[in-house]
Amino acid sequence: MIDVIYARYSSENQREESIERQLRECKAFGEKDDIQIAVIFAELYLMMN
Repeated sequence: MIDVIYARYSSENQREESIERQLRECKAFGEKDDIQIAVIFAELYLMMN
């Protein structure tokens, strides 16, 4: 199976490490179930005043 990872954080209470953790967990899940990751999308929260 081939899949895509979409990781994001959407509030100022989260940090970039949140995305890193999501990617680690998704990659580990994929490896366990023999899923190939085709694309990784990461979306960051940007606070604009």
